[in-house]
Amino acid sequence: MRKLGIDDVIRISRIIDVRLSGKGDLAYIVSMTDVDKNKYVSEIRILTHTDEEFYLAGESDSSPRWSPSSAKLAFISRRGAGKEDKGAGVFVWGLRGEARRVAWFKDGVADLEWLDENTLVVLASVPRAQLYDPDGDYIISDRIPVWFDGRGFVSHISQQIHLVDIDSGRVSKITDEPNGVQGFSVCKDGIYYYTREDWRKPLHHIVRRLKPGGGVEDIVRGYTVSQISCIDGEIYMLAHQRSIGIASHYRLWRIDGSSPTCITCGLLDRNIEMIAGDYMGSPSIIYSDSGRTVLSIVDRGSLRDIVR
Repeated sequence: MRKLGIDDVIRISRIIDVRLSGKGDLAYIVSMTDVDKNKYVSEIRILTHTDEEFYLAGESDSSPRWSPSSAKLAFISRRGAGKEDKGAGVFVWGLRGEARRVAWFKDGVADLEWLDENTLVVLASVPRAQLYDPDGDYIISDRIPVWFDGRGFVSHISQQIHLVDIDSGRVSKITDEPNGVQGFSVCKDGIYYYTREDWRKPLHHIVRRLKPGGGVEDIVRGYTVSQISCIDGEIYMLAHQRSIGIASHYRLWRIDGSSPTCITCGLLDRNIEMIAGDYMGSPSIIYSDSGRTVLSIVDRGSLRDIVR
């Protein structure tokens, strides 16, 4: 056995953003290093429940998301864009043929999810118009949120939620959070999302609900949230209460009003990396164990590993 060298580490492929459809189809991202071009490249790989395999290789493909019927896959990509083109596009693939672009966001896309079979909910960056001077040639800013901004010293944009009609390409912005939206999930009683309580306290989040008929409702406060997901009509979140600060392990919680219930406390002593999806009404999660990535189902107070 030999030691790993720098070249070995560079060439290690990473599996990220694993998504399980309601039919048992698996979509995930494989991220690799292109040494010659000095950049990371990624491709979407699909393994269906009928043992078919598909590969979607484009420019920076990411965030695969299954439609409610599992008949379509939406994802973020820069396919067809030139070096001077800013932003990213939202694409839809019908499991056969070529994927088509349905929208483009010049300031980038962070995440997306299906509202129904024909509408996508997209978390995309937009300029904060009030921070520009009247001529638009410089930015006025009194806040520098350092590393938590995610894009360096950038305070003139914020992430907001949009609706995208995949047939017409029409885009509608539906939130205007002053501290931006960090993540969201669509459920039967509305769109749940989380935002920072105060830009000076980036670890303190509020979970809110956009009601179907309009209006916003505060649901949960006091947690540090990394993801929320609707599973079988219930909202789950990966969160912690900062017991050891920023290094606290993320656990799976079910949101039952203002007092969430911890589902994996005492069940799993590992940090949960993500909620992978809804498998037959139960949440599936991704965590690391002894150097391996584990896809597990949380069902009736127990864990059932299905891929290790």
